[in-house]
Amino acid sequence: MELKDYIKILGKHKWLVFAIAIIFALTLYFWQASKPIEFQGSLTLIFSNKQEQTADYKFDNYYNILASGNLASNVEYWLSSPSFVATIYKNANVALPSTDLKELQKVFTTQRFAPDSSTLVIKTSARSGEETQNLLTNAFRAIDEKMKSLQADGQLSNNFSLIKLADPFVLAPGKNNLQNVIIGLFSGLVLGAILAFIKEYLKP
Repeated sequence: MELKDYIKILGKHKWLVFAIAIIFALTLYFWQASKPIEFQGSLTLIFSNKQEQTADYKFDNYYNILASGNLASNVEYWLSSPSFVATIYKNANVALPSTDLKELQKVFTTQRFAPDSSTLVIKTSARSGEETQNLLTNAFRAIDEKMKSLQADGQLSNNFSLIKLADPFVLAPGKNNLQNVIIGLFSGLVLGAILAFIKEYLKP
């Protein structure tokens, strides 16, 4: 078949192609519009170790930085603990998003710019900006209280301190409905064209 034959088939079944493209576009539009908006939030923490330098403490604070990085790693583990997460949600007066333990382990995500970095970025999301703010604020309080409890028990050096770099940053992502409509139209046109060729091929 030549190109003109393919164009002829598409012209013959143009309403089928257009109908499928419109259905796809509307489906994606309403699916995106019906999705609840999730507010994204982040909080940056710094773990400081105020160990005084001695004759044995050399290498330009290398061991101080290493110890702070190890503490940040432990905090990452705390934030993946379902019981620790549940405590944060309870204190924030926010309903748990899931009762599945594996899902609760993923509620808070963390990021460090280097494996031994003492700076930890905590991220989470919720149904409103206020809930997101409360969750991050109470995550900071829970971490601070946990550190103080370990220090009181002698399990963590009193030289460590927790610094909140800034208040939680919360952002409401916009819905890109136009992009979804374009994707739906393009996908529908492709599928409609394929169905048109199949229909023509199966025609007795």
